[in-house]
Order: sequence, then C-alpha cells, then structure tokens
Amino acid sequence: MIEIGDTDTLQYSPPSHGDWGIVRIAALVPESHMLFVCPSACGRHGALGAIQQGFKDRLSYIYIDRSDIIRGYAETIKSNIPLLLEALPKRPKAIMIYVSCLDDLIGTDLDSLRAELEAEHGGIRFRAGHMNPISLDSAAPPPLTTQSAMFSFLETTGGDKFGINLIGNLTPLPRENDLLAFLDYCGAAPIRHMSDFDTFEGFQQMAKSRANLVLSPIASLAAREMERKHGQPFAPMFVSYDLDEIAESYGRLAEFLRRGAGFDFSRYKSDAEREIKIALEVIGDTPIAVSGVLKTYGLAAALLKYGFNVVSVMADDVIPPDKAAYDGLRARGSNIRAYLPQRPANMRLRSECPDALALGFEAAYITGSRHIANVNGDHGMFGYDGVKRLMRVLTQAKSNEFELDQLMDEYGVVV
Repeated sequence: MIEIGDTDTLQYSPPSHGDWGIVRIAALVPESHMLFVCPSACGRHGALGAIQQGFKDRLSYIYIDRSDIIRGYAETIKSNIPLLLEALPKRPKAIMIYVSCLDDLIGTDLDSLRAELEAEHGGIRFRAGHMNPISLDSAAPPPLTTQSAMFSFLETTGGDKFGINLIGNLTPLPRENDLLAFLDYCGAAPIRHMSDFDTFEGFQQMAKSRANLVLSPIASLAAREMERKHGQPFAPMFVSYDLDEIAESYGRLAEFLRRGAGFDFSRYKSDAEREIKIALEVIGDTPIAVSGVLKTYGLAAALLKYGFNVVSVMADDVIPPDKAAYDGLRARGSNIRAYLPQRPANMRLRSECPDALALGFEAAYITGSRHIANVNGDHGMFGYDGVKRLMRVLTQAKSNEFELDQLMDEYGVVV
C-alpha cells in the first residue's frame, strides 16, 4: 500500500468532508433544544448546517467575546436561559449546552452549572457538551461525548428489563434487515432506536432495555456509561462488509444473547452473494476508490476479496476497529494508494482517476469521477443486507453519472 501526502502539515478541510454534525446528531433527542456558547465564527457552519437540515428552530447561540473569555461566562449562560425559554414557542424537556474548544482552556464548571440550572428551571434536564475539534484525535472526541450526553438523559427505572437497544447507528435499519430478523427469532423484542420516539417521555423507554448493541464506535462511551447506570450489558457489533466477518459477529451475538444458535442465515447470505456476482459482472475491472464508511480499509479489503479492482482509499485516520484491515493491506504489499484528504498535498492529485468508481464523496472529490456511489457513514447498513445494498449502489454508480455538488447539497455534508 502506498501512502500519499506529508505526515505533518497544515490540514485542509475539503468541501466533501463530513457526515452528520453535532447539531444533527443531538437533535435526535426528542423535545430537546441546543444552546451553543462560543465565538460567532465557531457557530457559523453549525448554524448553516442546521438551516440546511431543517433544525433551525432547535438551535440557539450565545456569542461570547474577549471579555467573556477573560471573566468567564457561567453567569451569562444562567441569565440568558430565561430569555431563551421565553423566546421558544414550546418549553423544551431537555437542553444541551455546548461550549467551544476555548472552554478546554477556560475550564467552566459545567457540572455545577447544570445542577444550578435544573434547580432553577424545574422539569427541564440540562446536559453539557463540547464542540472541540481539537479533541478529534483523543479518546473522547465530540461524536463520542455527544452520544454520551444524549443517552445520559435516560433515567434509571425499576422493574424487569426487556428488549434490546440499537445505539450508534444514527438512522434505523430497514425492516427486512437480517439483524432485526435474528433478534426477533431470539425473542429479544422490542428493538428500540432513538428515531422511534417523538417525545422525551417515550425516549425514556430505552432505559428499560436489557442490553445494548453498539453498531458504531461513536456510542462506545455511552454504552459503558449505560452499563454502569442502568445495568445494561453491551456488545460491539460494528458494521462490516466482509461476509466472513458478518458470520463471526452473529456467532458472538448468539453467545452474548445466549440464544439464536439455530437461526438460518443462508437466505440472507445467498442474497448478498448474488448481488456481489451481479455487481462484478457490471463493474468488471473498473478502478474503485473507497471512502465514506467508518471502516474504510475494512471495506477495501472486502471488495478486494470479492474480486473488485480497488485502487485507492481515502480516510482521515486509521481507527482502532479498522487497524487489522489496514495492517493486512500493508502486509500484502498491494499497490493501493492511501490518501488522507486533510493533507493539502493530496489536493494536487485531484482528477487523477476520473474514470474510477468513487465510493463516497471524498473519493469523488479527489478522483474527479462522476460515477459516485452515494454511501456515507454506513447509514441504514448492517450485515448481509448491508452488503446487498452496497452492491446495488455500486452497480447504480457504474451505470450512471452524478454531480457531486448536487449530491452533497441533498445529503447536507457538514464540515
């Protein structure tokens, strides 16, 4: 594998970069509102993204200046909450207060502030979050801490626990997905996901589930805290597009649930294998550039295993769940090019492979291809059904041309 670009440099943020931003993720908490406390420049892109995604009415700002930074702004937040509540058409059940990376240096006592606000405004739960991109390469980047804050709204309940939560996946799985069929066979119903609930009270049902399946690493911190708070054990079930890995993950899930060993996956697996064969016939040896999913190197390795001509991978970093696939690609000595899109040097290589089939927006941006497989963040993907859907998207991309700008506008990419 050939790695392209400098190792340490000023970073570039391409317009194709991004998936669901903090605003869009936190808005999954029903009957909630977000208050960002930051300099005006820090809030600009989030505000524009909220307008684009239809969340403008779920978001407010307190813009701070130099004097606020010097003196602190806890009192400013406290004095503005009544004004916020007066301005909102409906009193929220929950408020997420986000501070910017400046607060990592200022050190506002957000826990004490939260307690004071809940005492002053009965019936509203407050949580604090950090909008600090400087922590992206740390053990607790904003996506993880945001998920943690969101699920911390769940109150501990008594009684027997029943049902399973799916967490980390930001959109629900299709009804025909094999994971849902397997859980139904195991008698694990009801299956709960954040998107199921329109009310804050309904959202509390997730505290009644007996276990959590973590479909994305962004919910790993939340899962650990939910196990401690609610006694809900969890099982990592990260999305994979490798048929063998999928079979292994279902084996681990059967052990975790202590049931389901007799479930017949053959129909789901054969459907996926059939779609792989169809995609290979259509795509042939067309070069493929991979981006847009969480385990980018894992997807590249799976496509190579199936016989596709993967020539490049675009990924910001090698995350721990993807490390084995990354090491495997390096060990095999393939000629796959690995790009870090944030490296400015790589932008000089734009349009170097305009005939490629680009999987994801960053691959399309760097290659210059108009054959774009609209896959971002594994949304709606899991198991054999996820492989089947991926193959259909790849086949469609090979047969059609798309405008990248239009796809990004429709999706709402957040930088």
